[in-house]
Amino acid sequence: MYYTTPTRFFNEEFQAVKEFIKDDKGNILGYTRTVGDKEFPIAKKSVTWIPSSWQSIF
Repeated sequence: MYYTTPTRFFNEEFQAVKEFIKDDKGNILGYTRTVGDKEFPIAKKSVTWIPSSWQSIF
C-alpha cells in the first residue's frame, strides 16, 4: 500500500485507488475503490457481534 494523502492510497498489485470514508467524528466507515475511470461499490466496515453466551465456544 502506498498512501498519497492521509485518507487515500493505492495498491501496486491491483491498480485500485482507495479512499477512506469517515463520519463527522472521524470514524472510518469504509472506503471507495476506483480502477482507472471505473468506480466500484463502496466497501463498508462491518462489525461482528458475538453473543456473550457463545464466547466460550470461540
